[in-house]
Amino acid sequence: MMKTNQYLLRQAVSIVLKAPDISTVMNISAPTIMILSEGCGMMTINERAIELSFGYLLFVHARANVEITSSSNSNFHLYVIQFDQYKRVIDEREQLLYRIDGEGLPENGLIAAPRFGTVLGLFKAIIEAGKQSDATSNPFEEQRLLLELLHEVFIAGPKIPYFNQETPIQKAIHYIKENYNTKLNRPFLAQLTGYHPHYLSKQFNRQTGQSISDFILQLRTEKAKELLSTTNSHINEIATAVGYQDALYFSRKFSQATGMYPTEFRQTPKRIVAFQYIGTLLALGITPVGVESRIFHYSQQLKGELKGVTSFEEWDFNQVRRLQPDIIVAPNYLRPDQLQQLRAIAPVISQSWEEICPIERIRLMGQILGKQKEAESWIVQFNQMADQHKRRLKQVWQPEETVAAYEIADGQVYVLGRQDRGAYAIYDVLGFLPPEIIHNNVLKAGKSRRIALDELPAYGADHMVVSIYEEGGMEQTTRLLASREWRQLPAVQNNRIHMIPANKCFSNDGVSLQKLTVMIAQALLSYF
Repeated sequence: MMKTNQYLLRQAVSIVLKAPDISTVMNISAPTIMILSEGCGMMTINERAIELSFGYLLFVHARANVEITSSSNSNFHLYVIQFDQYKRVIDEREQLLYRIDGEGLPENGLIAAPRFGTVLGLFKAIIEAGKQSDATSNPFEEQRLLLELLHEVFIAGPKIPYFNQETPIQKAIHYIKENYNTKLNRPFLAQLTGYHPHYLSKQFNRQTGQSISDFILQLRTEKAKELLSTTNSHINEIATAVGYQDALYFSRKFSQATGMYPTEFRQTPKRIVAFQYIGTLLALGITPVGVESRIFHYSQQLKGELKGVTSFEEWDFNQVRRLQPDIIVAPNYLRPDQLQQLRAIAPVISQSWEEICPIERIRLMGQILGKQKEAESWIVQFNQMADQHKRRLKQVWQPEETVAAYEIADGQVYVLGRQDRGAYAIYDVLGFLPPEIIHNNVLKAGKSRRIALDELPAYGADHMVVSIYEEGGMEQTTRLLASREWRQLPAVQNNRIHMIPANKCFSNDGVSLQKLTVMIAQALLSYF
């Protein structure tokens, strides 16, 4: 519905009825969604009566006759958003034409409220954004929030109405979980549920075994632990992110819940399970308690450092859970559902493999894990090691000679991008230059490139560092290495092919990068 349509916010208001004004007639000039955040009552839409209660979400078409009546002694609070939906009817380079259209919108009446806290928060945010008219306000914020609300209501929501699924206490819990980073107190939650504050406390404790304040503290503490474990955010930023405006007060509450202050918690050694970045962890002096089996197999250069570390089968979440990790380290190329399952076990540090260079990753992980000194010390030692090898190579190397990294898998040749296998060690650490075509078509593009057999001469370097990936079988690869195109490469004829086992160059981070740099430098020096 939303791919070819455009949406324009017409009005965003909140309606509050207080005795003796217990009813009002609404002017519905555009498609309208409404949510009741407090009280109960009746709504009549074109003479059709609908009983309203806390959490009800409704949709009303333009030009409908609507009257609302409060039936409670407390306030009746309704949030109202009116918008227009436009459908594209002409899509040409010279012009775009849209017309008002109601296709795909629901019938008048109650609709599903998928996540009450999220939906209510969006209603409030849209109304608040409309009040910001100064020059510093974001002119696109209202539109962004409107689209997010429409997506939440019309696309992301479940089919069964929220109000038929949860009791008032469950609704309160749901709201707390989705709004833990905002101001929460018992009177406000009592208004949301329609309960008297004392009765709310009694029922909440009976159903959860905790007081409201203890429940909020526990939730905020767990969220703070996650941020302390997986980000390098300042304590002030974390305090705000979990609902505390004062960092000192946050520290006291965190200490009350955990027995230690946030800075102490961040420095405490953690049990870490790794799906990637093993070399980075080892560089920081951290040995993971568990490593995913495939990464373990392709990290043979780290075999000595990983002695006694448990390897687990890919996506065996039960085995990961049995390792009782405090933190899980994973690449961000995992599917969202996989990351979600991991986060159900422990906080996850998820980083991009391509966007962060290995050295900066060590520095960043050091900040996150409270190992800044270890990170800087390792980087200094690594740079000293790299400089020694560069000086030795410079003594025998001709400036015009080129070097590049390649991989052969199932008979296919790949020119490796900067972050793959040994390429970072070749270009960024040892300072070698690739052929210009590789610089332009591979390194600048930021990713590896598969090349055809007839492209080999153009992409061949004077020295070719090659890893052979045997997992798919060697038949096609053997045929490639025997081909005329391969045998006629200058690097082959001049004995400048430097083969490196794939399981020793699979990763290029931290200690892996250190050992890979030494291996490549020695392989190149062995030619002279």
